[in-house]
Amino acid sequence: VRVQVLPESVTTEVEHHLSAFTGDFPESLLWQPKRRSEFIHDSAFRDAWDPAREAAGVKGVVREHDLRHYALTEFAKAGATLKETMAFGGHSTAVAAMRYQHAAADRLAELANLVPALPKPKASNVRSITG
Repeated sequence: VRVQVLPESVTTEVEHHLSAFTGDFPESLLWQPKRRSEFIHDSAFRDAWDPAREAAGVKGVVREHDLRHYALTEFAKAGATLKETMAFGGHSTAVAAMRYQHAAADRLAELANLVPALPKPKASNVRSITG
């Protein structure tokens, strides 16, 4: 069990879901299975996930675990440090956290465009390397 910080933009929807569909205890699961003593089975998740993907036009393209990759990549792109990304994703190692971070073309272009804004070195500070 761990505390997960969510964006304010989804707080109202999550609070509604929690009050309507979960138990009264902090340890209650977000998606309550039919029997309270078990975690939701993959097939039960897919019964809801597949129609949602189909309605969004991404069935067969987006897997449930892709949401985690997307969220952690966006978190890092927003400027989170590696340690912050590890905490957000619940990772205990940098290796695990890095598995979920993908270089995004738009972020790479943004960073590349910052390079010309850097001060140009003075000729006296530039050394040539010969080999």
